[in-house]
Amino acid sequence: MVNPELCRITEAYLLGEPFTAHPNNSHHRALDAAAAELRADPEVATGLAGVRASFATSAQALVHGDLHTGSV
Repeated sequence: MVNPELCRITEAYLLGEPFTAHPNNSHHRALDAAAAELRADPEVATGLAGVRASFATSAQALVHGDLHTGSV
């Protein structure tokens, strides 16, 4: 069974927003340079594309049921 809305939310919150300058993100100002470096890193972008492709095409999942920042 596939839940498109849950897939969209999961992809946005785990595989999208953390890697962009998004209003839902926050970090200490001292980490601005490190965050910008991570977002601009082509290896990170390539790896993320692979994870997103796997997420979009694989029907298997481990359901945790308690998704929050402490779980990631």
